[in-house]
Amino acid sequence: MAARARLTFEMSRLFLNDDGRILKDHNEDLTRWRRARKTFVLPASAAGAGADLWFIAAPYDGGGGVPLRVRLNGRALGRITGSPPNLSWHRLRVGKGRLRAGANQFDFECDTPAMNAWKLGIAGRAGRSGSAISFDGGESWQNDCMGLYGALTGEYVVRLRSRSAALHDPAPGKVVYPDPKHPKLAELRRMIPRSVTRSSDPWRRLLALRTWVATRWSHDPFGPPYCPWDAPTILDWARRDRGHSGRGKVAMCVHFGVVFASLATALGFRARCIAVTRAIGSNDGHFLCEVLDQEQGRWILHDANFDLHYEDDRPLSAVDVAQRIGDGASMKDCVRAGRGLPTKPARVVEAYRRLIRSGDCCRLISVWRRMDFMTDPSVAPGHHGSVAYLEPQWVWFDPSREETAMFPLRTGEKWFARS
Repeated sequence: MAARARLTFEMSRLFLNDDGRILKDHNEDLTRWRRARKTFVLPASAAGAGADLWFIAAPYDGGGGVPLRVRLNGRALGRITGSPPNLSWHRLRVGKGRLRAGANQFDFECDTPAMNAWKLGIAGRAGRSGSAISFDGGESWQNDCMGLYGALTGEYVVRLRSRSAALHDPAPGKVVYPDPKHPKLAELRRMIPRSVTRSSDPWRRLLALRTWVATRWSHDPFGPPYCPWDAPTILDWARRDRGHSGRGKVAMCVHFGVVFASLATALGFRARCIAVTRAIGSNDGHFLCEVLDQEQGRWILHDANFDLHYEDDRPLSAVDVAQRIGDGASMKDCVRAGRGLPTKPARVVEAYRRLIRSGDCCRLISVWRRMDFMTDPSVAPGHHGSVAYLEPQWVWFDPSREETAMFPLRTGEKWFARS
């Protein structure tokens, strides 16, 4: 896989060396002969303490009755049985005294001769190599020829969260925004029609832009190639219904959000991408955008797919909505929709009724730290949607939530208000 900027989390409670850019359709199949290994080199402060092992995996057809078995330093740790046949997070508890200072090896295997039981997620590398594959039942190991087609040199998406009180999660750092003078932003500005920019009022201009983006194409999750996070490409592929290699395209909520954020940035607004979900790994997620209101000094949440925002005396931020949902409230009376609110197809209208209008999709919220993807494509996520958002650069709201423990960057309201 291509080399990218690496993240290090010194003295973090979460140990990881994958970059989260998972290949959803190219994983590591496990048999009694094909075994995967993840090695974590732990400091003395993590030795002896308990931990949680988190990993991305999926069974074939519910697992077929063959469990995925995990060993720690040669001894059984646990097993996972069948679940819905899609990549999702799994967790195994690591008891006190099982981990040691130095190298700790987690081995994954399935007792079957064929590739018909479990797949382990694989992504790019964001630190020292910690993954290896064995083709002879664990007799020898190598860190190349990985994945279904033997074409990868990557990292298994396996992470270890220590319970050691001596370790602490890092502060997220600021969101990185693009250089406003970059020529790509000037190019984006030229793509915006005069009907959007003619208003002198910033709020009206933003709403006009949101409606324009919402009406460029119909939500499409079915084509084979995902549109990359590149506004000109998204608009072109969506218009022509043609993507990579002349095939169809996937242009869904994330792409509305990316185009809106990119064009808003080109117009001089400060915008950031927001991924939300009702539950980690579920299909009840959505992709939005926040734009900083300079006059109020507040972030305002925008949905460019459904051309709406939430308002209760004043327009609300992502944290505002998440806190209301956490308190058991519904956002139905707070929806303020524009002319771009979709009326078809039926599945999109149903999603609006079930998740968007109520705000339930915003139970968990996160910010993408690298908004300079508009000028540097190497920092954008690869696949989009649901469990695809695994990158360490996502900053999740509320560090007390156990369900986001597989991510290194989790913080409170103050960071979300200012970054």
